[in-house]
Amino acid sequence: MPKNRIAQIRALAEKVFNNKQQADEFLRSKHPALGGRIPLELLKTKAGAQKVEDLLMRIEYVVY
Repeated sequence: MPKNRIAQIRALAEKVFNNKQQADEFLRSKHPALGGRIPLELLKTKAGAQKVEDLLMRIEYVVY
């Protein structure tokens, strides 16, 4: 899993939630919009990382 990809998604999550603890909780918890999968696990692939990024953007812009 590329560390750069993790760092980018983690930074985006911290920006979206404006809180490091909430960002970490999001990244480590199953999410229904991801089919009940854990965002950190999805970061193993580029396609999975894109799904997590898309979800974070929807959360940020209240399109969830």
